[in-house]
Amino acid sequence: MKYSSIVSFALSSLILTACSSTSSFNAKDLKAEIYQGYWAMQPVENQYRVLKFHPNGLVKIYDYSCNFQDGSYSLNETETVYLSPIKENLFTLLDAEKKPFAKYEILQLNAQRFQAKQSFEQAHPLILTYTNLKGAKPLCY
Repeated sequence: MKYSSIVSFALSSLILTACSSTSSFNAKDLKAEIYQGYWAMQPVENQYRVLKFHPNGLVKIYDYSCNFQDGSYSLNETETVYLSPIKENLFTLLDAEKKPFAKYEILQLNAQRFQAKQSFEQAHPLILTYTNLKGAKPLCY
């Protein structure tokens, strides 16, 4: 009985390790430029967001409101999501509980701008364009 339990435990551990290692994020899964600064999203449907990418696969999303009368903005909330690699430049987006909710593909990237496609199961994909900034501030225009 002990031998069978040990073998079963070892096999389960091996399977879990294999599954988790295929989707674990490595800093080299993205170009180094993406980790520099903050990325302000071109507004989409009154959404003003800024992203900060971290080498461990964590992405911090800053959600803002813009006041067009006086040019000010305010932070509504922050959200943390995670990237899980599928193949080069294509990732599954995971929520804070590490549950998948969308696909995220880097289409173009340089030190000043990048473009990505975000796809959900029940909606049309969004093409999102970002501009690199020194601080976390939205593009309110």
